[in-house]
Amino acid sequence: MFVRRKVLLLTLLALTCSQAAAQYEAGKAPAKGNQGIRWPEGKRGGLSLSFDDARPSQVDNGVPLLNRYQVRATFFVSPDRMEDRLDAWKRAVATGHEIGNHSLVHPCTGNFPFARQKALENYTLDQMQAELKEANRQVQELLGVTPTSFAYPCGQAFVGRGADLKSYVPLVSQMFKVGRGWLGEGPNDPVFCDMAQILGMPSDDADFSQIKPLIEQAMKNGQWLVFAGHDIKESGPRQVTRLKMLEELCRYASDPRNGVWIDTIDKIASYVLGQRARNASVNTGLVELSSLNPKILQELRYATPNNFLKTAVYTDNRCRLLADVAGKLAQVQERLEEEGLGLKVYDCYRPPSVQKKMWELVPDERYVANPNAGGSNHNRGAAVDLTLVDSQGKELEMPTEFDAFVPEAAHYSLAVPAEKRAHRMLLRTVMEGVGLEAFETEWWHYQLPGAKSLPIVE
Repeated sequence: MFVRRKVLLLTLLALTCSQAAAQYEAGKAPAKGNQGIRWPEGKRGGLSLSFDDARPSQVDNGVPLLNRYQVRATFFVSPDRMEDRLDAWKRAVATGHEIGNHSLVHPCTGNFPFARQKALENYTLDQMQAELKEANRQVQELLGVTPTSFAYPCGQAFVGRGADLKSYVPLVSQMFKVGRGWLGEGPNDPVFCDMAQILGMPSDDADFSQIKPLIEQAMKNGQWLVFAGHDIKESGPRQVTRLKMLEELCRYASDPRNGVWIDTIDKIASYVLGQRARNASVNTGLVELSSLNPKILQELRYATPNNFLKTAVYTDNRCRLLADVAGKLAQVQERLEEEGLGLKVYDCYRPPSVQKKMWELVPDERYVANPNAGGSNHNRGAAVDLTLVDSQGKELEMPTEFDAFVPEAAHYSLAVPAEKRAHRMLLRTVMEGVGLEAFETEWWHYQLPGAKSLPIVE
């Protein structure tokens, strides 16, 4: 059974912006399509630095410079390119830089001679899916992280040719939180952009005098500017983000007077998605999970005495969530059913009055959110506690019981048997594959990114 589930884990491991360019004619007022997204801490807009191909100069030159300014970047890697500097890549991860998927062999159009043996024209969607899954698996094995962002090699998002050509953007949308393009002509509108194809503008071969106006315009319009580069060196003939330019950029973006939020693609995307969910919740409210997928099992523990409070504190035995969260769970259930598995939920929306009772009993923010400091995302309908079940509804073995407030309940804990860790990873993989994020100290808890910005539901 463990072998079967290990194979399933590898199979599902990676399950996890089409917009007009921001061009404004002289004398016209800027577009206002970004209204409704409130950037954090008074920032005016977002900025992400990203670099492709896992080139040695990125960890040799770029990471030390970025770390000096406490700037975190996104590095899109092909696993085999990391081998010469594996320890350096591990240090980059340890200091907070994001590792994204850039495929296994970097397939591009066969019109490029270097790509003739791995031409997109000869790919199928199944081949591309298998390659992206394997790249995720290898990155996880090498660095201990599973990518949530993807960068299209050569910026090309198709397989096949002619009448049989197909976009693999929908595949990226299913497997990743974000898909980044290349040679984009402008920043991204945070309200409108398609996260599966956000625009990436080149940072290579430019001086800061050329880069700065792009940043200023994006901040003026409340947009998200994503730069895409390659080598990080003093200079070079092509595809080089210059160290002098990068340092000036970091210095400018780190100055709070300029109102720039500079962070990884994953972090900014998570925040934007949370803001979108907040805006949507104004109109949608909470929905019953069973109305979207009645096959998801429900055992709301706080409606029974089988919980750490030792008493039933819910009078409503229905799982209610924000529509966005419920929809994502329905997607996960459909994917799991293909493999003879499913979901069981333990807790969904939680009234603030219950949160207060929990805090009185366990005033430990590792496990229970302080109701006097923003409360729990359960109080917003933006979090869910759950586990995996087999086709007969039997729970798969997990590291601990639900609501076990012990170190072994954490996602990173190795102090549990391998089979239980595999089940924990499988749950995390499918949940993150639809854009929900894990809570590190509780293997059962998942929530909308940026959920703290949502209102509490009384």
